[in-house]
Amino acid sequence: MFTTNPFTPLTTFVSPGVMQGYIVLMVLAVVAGTAFDLLNEKKSSSFFRTGRAQRRPQSGHSAPRTGPPSRPGPSPTTSQPSASSATSSEGFPMR
Repeated sequence: MFTTNPFTPLTTFVSPGVMQGYIVLMVLAVVAGTAFDLLNEKKSSSFFRTGRAQRRPQSGHSAPRTGPPSRPGPSPTTSQPSASSATSSEGFPMR
């Protein structure tokens, strides 16, 4: 499979330059079709708007926040059952 070129017989009918040009034209057609589809369905404006929003700071300030870091609030106290007394919702001991 990798030892032979399947396009070799085609070179008797079509020059390699024409085949290369065909590939380049197909790549350009895919790029142009994708761009047309994005612009036609207004997907590009949504795409670029989302990209711009992610680059901007969420707070609306351009300068980084200075000052002492905020302290986390008190954590809620919940009683965790010990590992030996843990049971499932059906009442069976958990392993």
